[in-house]
Amino acid sequence: MERAETAELSLKVAQNRLHELETQFHRYKEKQHQTPEATLIQEIATLKGQSAEMESRNERTRADHNQLLLEKEKLSNHVYRLVSFIHQDII
Repeated sequence: MERAETAELSLKVAQNRLHELETQFHRYKEKQHQTPEATLIQEIATLKGQSAEMESRNERTRADHNQLLLEKEKLSNHVYRLVSFIHQDII
């Protein structure tokens, strides 16, 4: 029986030590997340995401603009052809 009690006591000590170490590690990680470097890294990641989103919007705007220029050119050609057609009817 004494051996079993010693083993149980050792197990309990080991579990308490494990819990203590896990708590210390958790505090360490929390402290690391609060450092200026970690804050800057998070801010950089956020800004990179915003930059990518703005670049994407910029590309869509450019594509829309090019499409509008193409449509404007087509309309210009149609107006020119219409004016030419009207001019031929008058003559």
